[in-house]
Amino acid sequence: MTCTCWLKLDNRVVDDGPCEFICCTETW
Repeated sequence: MTCTCWLKLDNRVVDDGPCEFICCTETW
């Protein structure tokens, strides 16, 4: 799963899939 950036405070996903960190670019 790959995720780029999302707002942790708003809990809204900007790119794809859930992410624990703010702005992460790794393949889960």
